[in-house]
Amino acid sequence: MQRLGVLAVALALGGCSSGSRSDDGQTSGSLLGELNDREFIAESIKSRSVVPGTEIRVRFRDQGITVLAGCNHLGGTFHLSGTRLKLTEYSSTEMGCDPALHAQDEWIGEFLIAGPSLELEEPRLVMATPDDRMTLIDREVASPDLPLVDVKWIGDGYGDDSAVSFGPGADTVTAQFDSNGNAAFYTGCQTATGQYTVDGAKLTLEGLIYDGTECSDNGLQFLEDQVTRVLDGDSLTFEIDENRLQIHQGKYTLYFRAEK
Repeated sequence: MQRLGVLAVALALGGCSSGSRSDDGQTSGSLLGELNDREFIAESIKSRSVVPGTEIRVRFRDQGITVLAGCNHLGGTFHLSGTRLKLTEYSSTEMGCDPALHAQDEWIGEFLIAGPSLELEEPRLVMATPDDRMTLIDREVASPDLPLVDVKWIGDGYGDDSAVSFGPGADTVTAQFDSNGNAAFYTGCQTATGQYTVDGAKLTLEGLIYDGTECSDNGLQFLEDQVTRVLDGDSLTFEIDENRLQIHQGKYTLYFRAEK
């Protein structure tokens, strides 16, 4: 039986200086800036192989680090002493997983707590302790963001500022944009077609026509209402992160993933 909880550990570490300097002259402040809001994917580990079918992804944001290694979410807050990462707090979800994934999670936790040094050689990041070494590559290089155009986007939920839902039928919703400016959607009940333009993150839909098919039940009607509330709204924006698309209208959002 799976258990899902959070294990949090406060680590008593020495004081930090935001401008401390490493032996090669790089300040911790400059390294923090170069890592901020970036994600890296492990290419190799000196002491072990990544469990087949999984990835180790490391994300930095402000002075937080999160790691997903195939089972639990791990991470915490940190500061840099020169180029050495020192955790000030560490936490992990506690989801039951098979022994290989559990061992991989345990290794990651021990590796982070050991305080690895960080060496950024674009597009790669090397994290090393005296006993081990992990080489990672920038996610945007290894797995670039997909284009909006010529991808079939499959519904992956809807939400507002307070919550995201994955209700029945959400994965029947689709969105497609072609290189000639044509857009097509399936709302869970109806097909809609029209034209679109993009200006930066702004998405404008024009002449959207629905085919009039009635929803077969209340659940699908509710789903369609969430979809059309966004598509028929003003001032749409969008963002793509790797293989995921979000379309925003005010506080409402439609979530999509690329069809495999």
